[in-house]
Amino acid sequence: MASLDDRAKSFRYLRKSARLLHNLAVQNYFSKTRRKYKFSRIAYTITEQDSALIALLRMFVFYILIIAKGKLNDPPVLPDRWQRHWGDIPQLKVIYKGSRGYYPLSIPHWRLGVRETQKLSLPEYSKGSYTLCVRFRDNSKVIINAYSYKEADRVWNALKPFVSPEFRQTAELQYYKTDKRQRAERVKPYKAKLFGEKEAGAFYFENK
Repeated sequence: MASLDDRAKSFRYLRKSARLLHNLAVQNYFSKTRRKYKFSRIAYTITEQDSALIALLRMFVFYILIIAKGKLNDPPVLPDRWQRHWGDIPQLKVIYKGSRGYYPLSIPHWRLGVRETQKLSLPEYSKGSYTLCVRFRDNSKVIINAYSYKEADRVWNALKPFVSPEFRQTAELQYYKTDKRQRAERVKPYKAKLFGEKEAGAFYFENK
């Protein structure tokens, strides 16, 4: 059975390890995502003078209210389903992020792998109420809601080279305007996931 002295030493070691690991997590979080919030970084950093209660409070606020909240608010990346007679369609699902929320964009018959896709600069664009629907022969679609038809065309032309040629060459383009008027919103790629017959994987974009 451990002596009281051994227990005291083990507790001090545990407390020191927890403090170092927590402070490292705080430093990494704010250096990558919130560089300008110097005060917040200091507020969540545990010092040697902190009591156990204060240390737990700093850890609680950081992990529960910041880390967990961020993960809960992060949108899921799920594949679209199109009606057809065989199997699932390989696709790239991109989540775009704007000032008012997250917006999915599915690109079926994506021909690149995860590593090749990560190296691309997928187009940023202005969302709006003008829609371009690119319909492929198997009834799968790319639906782009942009500020204008010209903007929608620009996005499709940037994505088109990475769609399987046998589908993009026979694609049918349809243009229409939604009934609901939407204020223009600039969006950029936030994260993506590749759903494929041979390869699959998810990743974030550097400019998120």
